[in-house]
Amino acid sequence: MIFLGAGASKYFDLDTLQDMTKDLVDKMTREGHPETIYDIVTACKRFGLRPDFENIYTAIEGLADPSEGVKTSGPFAAYIATRGNLKIVERPEFHHILREFRKLIYDKCTIRKGMIEEKGAILGRLFKTVEEYQEDRLLSSRTGDPGPRKVSIGSTVVTTNYDVAIELYHRHVKKEFAHGFGATHDDYIKELDFREYGRHPTSMWLIKLHGSIWQFKTKDKVIQTIGPPKSSPLKISIGEQMMIYPVGEKPILKEPYYSFYSIFKEQPWDILIAIGHSFRDQPVNIAILERLVNAPKSKLIVIDPEADGVVRNLQPPSKEVDQRIIRIPQSFENDARLFRRIKIAIKSSSYNDFRRRAKNFFKKIRQKDT
Repeated sequence: MIFLGAGASKYFDLDTLQDMTKDLVDKMTREGHPETIYDIVTACKRFGLRPDFENIYTAIEGLADPSEGVKTSGPFAAYIATRGNLKIVERPEFHHILREFRKLIYDKCTIRKGMIEEKGAILGRLFKTVEEYQEDRLLSSRTGDPGPRKVSIGSTVVTTNYDVAIELYHRHVKKEFAHGFGATHDDYIKELDFREYGRHPTSMWLIKLHGSIWQFKTKDKVIQTIGPPKSSPLKISIGEQMMIYPVGEKPILKEPYYSFYSIFKEQPWDILIAIGHSFRDQPVNIAILERLVNAPKSKLIVIDPEADGVVRNLQPPSKEVDQRIIRIPQSFENDARLFRRIKIAIKSSSYNDFRRRAKNFFKKIRQKDT
């Protein structure tokens, strides 16, 4: 299984949510709320939270609707608010700022025309690197076809990214994939249908845990457009209806994200390759750690320039599990050394084994070159 984080999208010249933090702070200041943004940043730092886009956005969302914000934050937040007799004033004007930032996210996560043709080959190279390695795929009653299948590691791609790089790449190379949305009478629109996975039991599965800039809530339906929503025959409000959330737990606990999360969580992977993922989403961490703990032969391969740091966010529960987390401290880039390291990592039994194998391999390469 492959898990793509923001670091993977960065290769396609897309901003991460962290890159947009300054935009959010500047927007709040220009809109006349410098004290509010200062208080949010100060509160985050006081309790050891990073004052980044996700945390600031979450606080603004809570201030726009305090009652819903407390419910989302959980019982401890409700206790603190009640115990302190806090009267949190609703700030409805913040709804406007949130709408504007959803539009900003849409713009920042929209891939430039021609980018997939220019840089999409890196995805083909990734899938080619892992295609010979097989894993089990579980088709449950939720996906509509009970029973396991054998597929390659790269046949299941999970992501918290909002962009549509994977979809556009597969269309570019004319390769079938399923993403949980089925055909409708309108060729431009697909409707949420988890059984679509079961209709493609051995095709590539794309599981988008936090939604997409092309997914929308319309009345009682969740739809996905097959192209830019502005070209859709429907009247779609990107700021109001777009199905994306820059927070960790909220989307996981609500539909349709709970079902996407469940499909991801139930997959019996032995190798998970995480590219550019920060491991700051607790439900995702729980699913990964449960597999690592309960399947002694499973291993996690982490590709990130700050690989050691992001693994600390995961908090491996034991030295034994930690040894089955192989760190590759490198950006996602079209570099032969990266893909060679991925192959070595797949074959390695532990992190120490990987470092030994990689050191010997690249030592031989250098000796040949000299």
